[in-house]
Amino acid sequence: MKKLLGVLPLLSLLGAQCGEVPTCTVAKDALTGVATITCPDGTSVTLEPGARGDTGAAGRDGTHATPCTVSRNADAGVTTIDCADGTSATVVDGKDGMNGDAGIRGEPGPPGTDGVTPTVTPIGAAGESGNCVGVGGVKVQVGTSTPVYVCNGAAGAAGPAGDAGTPGTPGANGLSPTVTAIGTQGEAGNCVGVGGLKLQLGTDTPVYVCNGAAGPAGDAGTPGTNGLSPTVTALGPSGEGSNCLGVGGVKIQVGTGTPVFICNGAAGAAGTPGSNGLSPTVTAVGPSGEGSNCLGVGGVKIQVGTGTPVFICNGAAGAAGPAGDAGTPGTNGLSPTVTAIGTLGEAGNCVGVGGVKIQVGTGTPVYACNGAAGAAGPAGDAGTPGESATVTEVPFEGEAGNCECRGGAKIQVGTGSPVYVCNAEAGFHNGGAGTCVPVGTCSSGYHDGGSGTCVALGSCSSGYHDGGDGTCVAVGTCVSGYAGTVCVPVVEVLGGSSTSGNWSFAGGSVTVATFKMDKTEVTVTQYAACVAAGVCPTPTNSCTGWGVPGEENHPFTCVTWYRADEYCTWAGKRLPTEIEWQWAASNRDTTVYPWGATTPDDTHANWSGVTPKSTRVAVGSYPKDSTAAGVLDMAGNVVEWTASDHTVGGTTKALRSAAWYVTSSNALRAAFRANSEAPQYGVFNVGFRCVQ
Repeated sequence: MKKLLGVLPLLSLLGAQCGEVPTCTVAKDALTGVATITCPDGTSVTLEPGARGDTGAAGRDGTHATPCTVSRNADAGVTTIDCADGTSATVVDGKDGMNGDAGIRGEPGPPGTDGVTPTVTPIGAAGESGNCVGVGGVKVQVGTSTPVYVCNGAAGAAGPAGDAGTPGTPGANGLSPTVTAIGTQGEAGNCVGVGGLKLQLGTDTPVYVCNGAAGPAGDAGTPGTNGLSPTVTALGPSGEGSNCLGVGGVKIQVGTGTPVFICNGAAGAAGTPGSNGLSPTVTAVGPSGEGSNCLGVGGVKIQVGTGTPVFICNGAAGAAGPAGDAGTPGTNGLSPTVTAIGTLGEAGNCVGVGGVKIQVGTGTPVYACNGAAGAAGPAGDAGTPGESATVTEVPFEGEAGNCECRGGAKIQVGTGSPVYVCNAEAGFHNGGAGTCVPVGTCSSGYHDGGSGTCVALGSCSSGYHDGGDGTCVAVGTCVSGYAGTVCVPVVEVLGGSSTSGNWSFAGGSVTVATFKMDKTEVTVTQYAACVAAGVCPTPTNSCTGWGVPGEENHPFTCVTWYRADEYCTWAGKRLPTEIEWQWAASNRDTTVYPWGATTPDDTHANWSGVTPKSTRVAVGSYPKDSTAAGVLDMAGNVVEWTASDHTVGGTTKALRSAAWYVTSSNALRAAFRANSEAPQYGVFNVGFRCVQ
């Protein structure tokens, strides 16, 4: 940089005194350092040696104290490092891989059919169609199918009066399971995306029976057929056929398979209500299975008391059809067959109590036996009827985060946790401010955070970031025209070859591969992202622009070559070679200046050849200082680091471009090459940009 500060003003002076192309002689006194320049027209200039500038701040320590030299053969793409201790290393540039051919996109398959959401309606004590008369309950219906009635428990019969004794304690009603429909939004992480039913005995842990998920669609094929879901039908005391006569219960049937009847326990002797037999507990099993049961498919575990549990597993989804074919639906996995066992039992199982036999294919059957009836209890008063469920409409905007922008119904028993059954999607979602707007749009001040959810402008959803133009894209990607860990504008510079006289420093000829160059020098704001990532250290010198109001979009200066290289590496890029920099600035060696051949005036760049300038300015402030491809600020504003040594085996790095105080238009030429600096120094007028 000392060369630029001293020589360029001198050339400007000589241009004024001796003509644009003076033929002058230079004499220098080696002892005093005084140089005298004499021109043919009789004019002369005497130059005193300038005082040496202050020593810059020490650069960062290397990995060891052994001095080394670095030489670079740009044409061969080879860098050699030789150290004083006799060690050396050679680094060969990697080659870019070839892009693979684009795959053929299959035609999208037709959309799958939405499952029918069950409707749940409360029934009063008057009952409905002969069901739940006198006790009330809930009617559950899927579409136009036969409704299922779940009735509140009937009051126990009054026992006979005791002989002058103290009245007995009221007998507790047998707990009736509550059955609640779950929408596709799920509940407590269960049945999300598919919906289903929640079964709960009193305050016991609820059990979720989820609808079967649709099989994966084949590429361009017909969607696979969903696995059959069991239908559950409530039975009154009249039973069905010879099943559950006098006690009622539940009928479970898969498709047109043989139905299974689970009967309520028989009541105790008249006048002395008996305790109900043990009711089976039903527990949902996730895809991780339990033990070695239902692995990968999930299902339900049924257990009576501490007896051996029975597992009913979901059928595995059929495999997707091959891409492009008609997409024949996959075959559902084997569904278990469930067979009722009478009190005679079967093969020594369930003798005297009956139960259920469950068998998958020809596998070993499993028997789940009914609990034996309990002994008669003491006489008691009439039991108190159980609480009825209340059903409340949920408005379109939703309630407590449930059923947003579609509404539905809230079902609640007493003060228990409410269950929400939501209407089908209506094409609206939360626009970000709690207001429902059409899907694909957001409320004012919000935008798509990348995942379809509306977030505040300037932010993105988790896993997304600013793709460069304010659009949120997946982390690691950028929108077209941007690149880097932090997406910044880049310009593609096409490669080529040249043997013009502008490449004497490179052996007289160059061949350059196509590359992408940052559109501007790295700004203070862009460097701050590297600091925030914990890779670049926090700057302490205000000459960098760090912490200076109004300089956020100025070039980041006072930066050493090592820090510049560190930033570019973090950004997934590198510093440009001196050849690449000149190739871009000269429009592939076709122009004198970045903008062409026009002699620069005050509007072409930030320089002092016409009007003196006092400092650097924000990047892109001079639109004329642009290459044909769109790379900005390659003639003026600040000087820029390159990856190249100034001379082979040298200890300084080549600098390119010119700073704001330059007065000679010669320094604005793309091929101008007079600057270099030691890599450990950060100079006030030196910035950088990256390439990839």
